[in-house]
Amino acid sequence: VIGIGMDYAEAEFPPERFWKAYRMAAAAGLHLTAHQSEDAPPRNIETCLDLLGCERVDHGYHVVESTEIMTRCRDEGVVFTCTPVSTAWVYFDDDFANHPLGRMREFGLKISLDCDDPPMFKTDPTKDYIVAAEHLGFTVNDFRDCMINGIDGSWLDESTKREMRLEWTREFDELATLCRAPVGLQRVDRDARLYLSFCGLLWHIAGSGQPVIIAGLLSALLDFFFDRAHEF
Repeated sequence: VIGIGMDYAEAEFPPERFWKAYRMAAAAGLHLTAHQSEDAPPRNIETCLDLLGCERVDHGYHVVESTEIMTRCRDEGVVFTCTPVSTAWVYFDDDFANHPLGRMREFGLKISLDCDDPPMFKTDPTKDYIVAAEHLGFTVNDFRDCMINGIDGSWLDESTKREMRLEWTREFDELATLCRAPVGLQRVDRDARLYLSFCGLLWHIAGSGQPVIIAGLLSALLDFFFDRAHEF
């Protein structure tokens, strides 16, 4: 065990009720995170940062209700782990147009993307990335940022993070360049190049325990951007 977190309905169980548990975990050297402001006001995020000592925020969508807290989170580089499909279904009337994630992206918050409870919500990382692109305005560069944010928000040691940033951004940029290549060129060599790149990236995932977010990113890039190569 390297860290703790919490989830469930916040309205009846605000984060301040668990400050002693988080102090004990911090004293034991554990990492700290929490599901907050998914269905509760943005002040819960401040409670998690100031009282519980959380290093990142899981979900946090209602942060958009406070420009002050959004500004603080942006300036401090707080990472938000977000799952657009499941939360749209549960909290935002399955309406992606009004999902706060788009405003969080526009404000410059550090977002990482993944899926939540795939069997329950009939989703997977690929679908969540496609939704982010088609309904929330995420671009290739945004997905690159999400990848880096996923590394930053992970609980890996700093040396490993530094190596992964270099390796993953290099391979991402190669893949993104290929996505933008002329369609004829893509037809000639994309299968071979993608196969090698994809296998190498999966090898990194298996060897380093990198969060599934990046596997989802790669899958989404394959499913989404190559089908729309003519748009770049």
